[in-house]
Amino acid sequence: MNKTIKTLFTSTVIFGSAMLLSACGHSQTPAMMNAPQMFRMQQAATSQELLVRFTPAASRHDIEVFSARYGLQVQRLIPEMGVYVMRSAVAQQAQLQALMLQLRADRLTTMVEVNERISTGPVSHDMYISPIFN
Repeated sequence: MNKTIKTLFTSTVIFGSAMLLSACGHSQTPAMMNAPQMFRMQQAATSQELLVRFTPAASRHDIEVFSARYGLQVQRLIPEMGVYVMRSAVAQQAQLQALMLQLRADRLTTMVEVNERISTGPVSHDMYISPIFN
């Protein structure tokens, strides 16, 4: 009986040590390792696209006068967001920041942002949850 307890204790210690040693080096869970990470893509410095949202009271004529006043070209409208994509021929970042301050101070605008492309890295394993009942 004493030998059985000793054998059981030894095998438990060996099994426990093996389990602990096999987990060494894994500091992140699989979900953390596969989580997409955001990164920004660089755009050309010679021309910048701006996203501009106008007040609801702004007419088409007001937007044309606005774009002519600041030297902007309307590229397209994103109707789902109510945002105009406008192109500026500003060459340097400091000039772009100064232009954005002027645009934000204008009474016709409610939002002015640089149009940046934001992408996620590839996800190696997407989780698939199967239904309980097929």
